Amino acid sequence: MNGVARTLPEGAAAVTRLSGSPRRTPSAPCIGDDGAVNPADGKRAETRRRTRRAIREAALTLFHERGFDDVTTVEVARAAGVAPATLFNYYDTKEDLVFGQVRQLERELVAVVEACAPQQSILAALRGHVLYELTAGRHETDPAAVAPFHRMVAASARLQAREHEMLDRRESLLADAIARRMGPAADRLQARVGARMYVAAEQLVANELRDRLTRVDPGTALREITSFIDDVFTILGAGLGELPAGS
Repeated sequence: MNGVARTLPEGAAAVTRLSGSPRRTPSAPCIGDDGAVNPADGKRAETRRRTRRAIREAALTLFHERGFDDVTTVEVARAAGVAPATLFNYYDTKEDLVFGQVRQLERELVAVVEACAPQQSILAALRGHVLYELTAGRHETDPAAVAPFHRMVAASARLQAREHEMLDRRESLLADAIARRMGPAADRLQARVGARMYVAAEQLVANELRDRLTRVDPGTALREITSFIDDVFTILGAGLGELPAGS
């Protein structure tokens, strides 16, 4: 999703804790979803970051091999070499193991809007963000590494439900960011409609990409989705018009 030249980390937050999941032990501070530790304290902080990464890597390996719904958090903890209770010091829910950097990604979305120069099209910047985030637009990303994530989400109703929760929050944060960047005279309703349409476009592109990944190889799907993104944002930029009914 490019329009803004950026380098973002890999990644992709919970409303309710999984039934039966152990809660955090009060003595152990929770590691933030971007891997931050507060307070960040030398070797101890680095050890926590490594543990967090190890847990997520073990989880994603198992999820890709067997499917998200068929792997338990106990199995993830065992594969990562930690106790089940320790896993929940780092991740609130099983879904967070997949969408482990959601807060960081939200900050990056807001930053795209805030970085817009005077009179620059916010919509064009957001189109660039979609192209970067949902495809292998990152130079360091192998197309084959993108496909398993999208397939995993497409195969799990629970992950799709979490994705919808995340999109609702993204929409709210984005509407606020657009209104601020448009300035004191901003039309709040315009900012809200713009945010809603962007998030809908983001979801439309993700669903289209996932569908294509079931039919063609990852490299082809990721190359071809670029023109689909262009078409979606051209429609957004031009406005929907009156949507006249056919004869």
